Order: sequence, then structure tokens, then C-alpha cells
Amino acid sequence: MGFTDRLNVKKLLGETRTRVLLLYAASIAAIAAASIPLSFIFIIPRVENRVERELRGDHQKFVDSYQQWQANAEAQTSDSLAAFAREEMSTLRLENDNFHLFLRDGQIFDSVPARLPEAMQPGGELFEYWLRANGPQTGRFASSDRELGTVFYAVESLNSGDRQQWIYIDAYSSGPEIREALAGAYIFAAIEIAALLAAFVLAWLGSGRLLKPVRDLTEIAQSIGESDLTQRIPISDDSELGALVSTFNKMMDRLEHAFDSQRNFIKDAGHELRTPITIAMGHLDLLTHLEAEDREAIDLAIDELHRMNRTVSELVLLAKFERPDFLKFQPFPVRKFMDEVFAKARTLGDRDWRLNTSIEGLLMGDRHRLTG
Repeated sequence: MGFTDRLNVKKLLGETRTRVLLLYAASIAAIAAASIPLSFIFIIPRVENRVERELRGDHQKFVDSYQQWQANAEAQTSDSLAAFAREEMSTLRLENDNFHLFLRDGQIFDSVPARLPEAMQPGGELFEYWLRANGPQTGRFASSDRELGTVFYAVESLNSGDRQQWIYIDAYSSGPEIREALAGAYIFAAIEIAALLAAFVLAWLGSGRLLKPVRDLTEIAQSIGESDLTQRIPISDDSELGALVSTFNKMMDRLEHAFDSQRNFIKDAGHELRTPITIAMGHLDLLTHLEAEDREAIDLAIDELHRMNRTVSELVLLAKFERPDFLKFQPFPVRKFMDEVFAKARTLGDRDWRLNTSIEGLLMGDRHRLTG
């Protein structure tokens, strides 16, 4: 990055609108960063509560179906219970977060889905935990498998009428539900960040338009000199910026009036002083019959009056110099101008005047002021 580029970046970062928007963006970024752990705090419990409600409802349906089977079955045997189990499994929907198992004598008789997670297979931590269950019970198990997450389960012991041990397990995994919820939250966060970036750019451009009166004020304030106090900023609205512009314009009106009064005073004072000075000089010049000693005093007085007259002329010139039209630039031939100045200089006294120049071309300037 070159020096000019660094200056442009520094100027851009130094602008008020950039600082305000960066502060706004930093605040939003901090809130967005805090929203991620907040998502875990609020989303996970809501998902787990919903999973637990679905488990209770689903398991209650099985209990009702099992009790109806018990009431209608002619004989409760392992074969009839196996038929009941297959019929129940055939009616279940296959879902990635819902698991149904029939266990017979510690082995899986049937399951939906057929391929179970490792934790639910024989030898798995959750499978062994279910085998130790004593009677009907519900609960949750924090699996070490991240895909499963927390598993909510309901265990029901079934009576086959013989010595075979039948267990029905209804399990719901919160992992897929939580991942879907968090994926939605992440997508929303990405969309929100993109929207914030777009809003940042639009706000930066819009704030530039809103702050245009401030930039105009700065530019006009930098361009104002003592010779030109007439510039004003147009007022576009009645907002705080409009009030600032209006105050600035009124201040410029007062300054212009003060400078005009000062210039007028200097000009009027110069004209008023010139008249008595000229009259006094004229009367003193008439006193030629005085003695040498008195004449010396008169000459001293005339010399002081000449000095006062030059001071007055300089004051008048200063008042004119502050006017924007004091200098009138135009091109003129250099050689001709030098000849005219040389001709005027020769009248100042009997001297050996010489002009040695070979300059040609045009000069841009105020010919009258250069001659004077």
C-alpha cells in the first residue's frame, strides 16, 4: 500500500460517519457473538422439552395398544407377543431421531430402524443400561455419541406368559433436532450478518448524504478569506444540521458586516485625512519668505505631512486590497511594459538610465498595480 493509499484510508477512518458506523457495527457484532451461546441456552432446552413430550405421547400410544392386546389375546405366549411386536413395528414411521426396540431375553428381537446406533446395539453403553432397567421407567441418558446427544427413553416390561423376558424400548434422540435448530440459527445469523453488511454500506452512503452540509460548511470555511465573505451554504431542511448551517450563515453575515464597516471606516478616514493634509502642505509651501531657520522647521513639517499622506494612501490601498476586484489579471507584452516603466523612471532625475533586457512574450498580472 502506497503513501497516498494510506492517507486515503486514514482519512476514511477519520470521518465521523465511519466512526459512528464502526461503533454501530462493533456493537452489533458483540451482540451477534453473544447470541451464539444464548442460542444454546434457549434452543437446546426447548428442543429437549419437545422431544420429551413426543416420547411421552408416542409411548402412551404403545401402552394403550399393549393393554388392548392383553385384553383381546386368547393366550399370552411368546409367539403371540412376537406377532404383536411385528405388527406394532410395521405401523411405525422411520425417523432419524426415533428408535423402537423389542428385546427378548437380552437380544434384539426387532427394531425400527433395523440399523441402530452403536450405543443401542448389544454391548453398547445405552443397551446395557436398558437391560439393567427394573420394570417400567422413563429417563434420559447423556450419550457420548455426539450424533445422538441426549437420549430420552421409556422402557416397558412385557408379560409373555412364560419364562421369556420381553422388553419394549421407545427412544428419542435430541441430537438431530438440536443440530437442525442450530443449523437454522446459523443460517439466520449468516443472513443477519449479510444484511448488516448491506445495511452498513447503505447507511454509510446515506450518512454521507445527510452529513453533506457539514462537509460543505468545512469546504466553505476553508475557502473563506478576508477578501470574500459572501459565500453561504444553502439550507436544505429544518434538522439539527439545518440549524447548524443557519447559525453559520448568520455568523458569516455578522462577519461580513463587521469587515465592511472596517473597510468603509479606513476608506472614509483616508479620504477625510487627505484633505486637511493637502491644505496644510499647500499653506506651508507658500511660506517662502521666512528665514533659513524658520524654513528648516517648515520643511520638517512638510516632510512629516508627506509621511502622513503616504500612510493615509497606504490605508486607502489596504482597504482596496481587501476587495475581491483589487487585482485585475490580464496578459500583456513584457517588452512593451518594461519600456513604459523605463520611460517613467527616466523622468525621476538626471541619471544615466539604461535598460538592458531581451525578454519577449506575455506576462499575466495587473499591469496598473505593477506600474504604480
